[in-house]
Amino acid sequence: MTLPDEYPEETGVLSKQVLLEVSRSLEKLLRDAQADHRLTTGVYNSAEMLQRCPDQVMLCILPDSGPGHDVTIDIEHTLIEAHCWENDVTVLKVGNAHALSKVLQNDVSLREMKKLSRQQSQGVDFSCLLVKYPKEFEEEAAWLTIEKFCNWCLKHDVVQYIDIHSPD
Repeated sequence: MTLPDEYPEETGVLSKQVLLEVSRSLEKLLRDAQADHRLTTGVYNSAEMLQRCPDQVMLCILPDSGPGHDVTIDIEHTLIEAHCWENDVTVLKVGNAHALSKVLQNDVSLREMKKLSRQQSQGVDFSCLLVKYPKEFEEEAAWLTIEKFCNWCLKHDVVQYIDIHSPD
């Protein structure tokens, strides 16, 4: 996968092709991380991981809460995001937590996901996800695509949500 050179030099609108490529790259990265048990889900678990070993985290994913959500989610996201920026962890915002959960639950049973999140009674918390670096990190195309997108957004002070296309 290669990212087309459709990033405007100045702040502008990214093409649908670029956004789709970033979405596909994110889905691949998440599936790979899930298969390797490199995902941390939930705000509490993520904050704990960022406190203990932020240098092991390659990406923080914050889904949009949508309209009518509890304001505490915004506060939690702001604190997690600040901690990530402080520790040079890339932050990516996605538009749909439900689609994100479908992508991740497609390959793993709900019981295994509950075990990963340590929240047996409430199910899996997809309000925040952290992806740890693999033991043998090679800069693959999926990561480079996401990193280029995040760097462009940061450089141009643009908040761009990525839409995940959930499997049906």
